[in-house]
Amino acid sequence: MTAWTSLLPNVAAFSTLLLGGLSLFFPFTLASFVGLKPSESEGLSEIRSIFGCFFIGLGAACLWLQEAAAFTTLGTACIAAALGRIVSVY
Repeated sequence: MTAWTSLLPNVAAFSTLLLGGLSLFFPFTLASFVGLKPSESEGLSEIRSIFGCFFIGLGAACLWLQEAAAFTTLGTACIAAALGRIVSVY
């Protein structure tokens, strides 16, 4: 395995972890970035839980486990989210 093939999955996992941390501690910034407007405390809670804690858990699991299955799960989730966005645009 080359250095790049072992480094890139960890960079993706760390980026996911970082995005989750930013979403947890700065939910209004993330909400405006993705075009959401939480009007109630429940909306803010959803941003913190889904974009924050879920991403933190997913990224941290990859970094901690260092298993191909964990990185595959992260990649599959990102691809599924991208496909969902593409479908919703059209």
